[in-house]
Amino acid sequence: MGHRTFTRHGVFLICLCTLALILLRAGDAGAWNEADWYRLTDTNSCPNCQLDNCLCHQLNLKGANLAGAHLKGANLYGTNLQGANLHGADLSGADMRDTNLSGADISGANLQGAHLGLATWTDGSRCDVNWPGCCHAEDRGDNHRCCIKSTKCQ
Repeated sequence: MGHRTFTRHGVFLICLCTLALILLRAGDAGAWNEADWYRLTDTNSCPNCQLDNCLCHQLNLKGANLAGAHLKGANLYGTNLQGANLHGADLSGADMRDTNLSGADISGANLQGAHLGLATWTDGSRCDVNWPGCCHAEDRGDNHRCCIKSTKCQ
C-alpha cells in the first residue's frame, strides 16, 4: 500500500516538474541569446544574432557588424551605431531614439514600427527601402530625420 502511494506521488511530481520546465522554456521564447550578447559586446561583430527584445541601450557599437541580426523590439536607446552594418537586420518595433546611425548601412533592414525620434542620420546613411509605419510624429521636427519612401534619409 505504501509503495503504491509513493509511486503515484512520484509520477505526479515528475509530471509537475516537467510541466514547470516546459512553461519556463516557453517564457524564454522572446529572450535574447546570451552567447550572442557576449559575442557582440566582446567582438563588436555578431551577424545573424538572436537579440530580439535585448536591453542593448547606450552601447558603443560603432562599426559593428549586425548584418541580418534579429533585434525585434530591442531597446537600443542612445546606442552608437555609427558606421554599423545593419543590412537586412530586423529592427521592427525597436526603440532607436537618440541613436547615432551616421554612415550606417541599413539597406534591406526592417524598421517597421521602430521609434526613431532624435536619431542622427547623415547623407552617408543608406535608406533604400520603404519601412511603413516607422515614422512617428515626434520624428518630424527640425532636429529629427525620418525614413520614408525614398532612396536616402531626408
